[in-house]
Amino acid sequence: MNRTDYALDKKRNRIILYLFHIDSCSSLPAEHNRVYFSSRDEAINAGHTPCQRCKP
Repeated sequence: MNRTDYALDKKRNRIILYLFHIDSCSSLPAEHNRVYFSSRDEAINAGHTPCQRCKP
């Protein structure tokens, strides 16, 4: 993943926590629980919320 990618935690997504992170976040989920977005705006437009720890 490069610095322009944003990842959604799919596992949390099932519990209605639509968080997305940057690649250096300590809360980043396991690879198999990620969905990637090409931009922050794309993630927000899909209804997801920025992680409060990494503040992408």
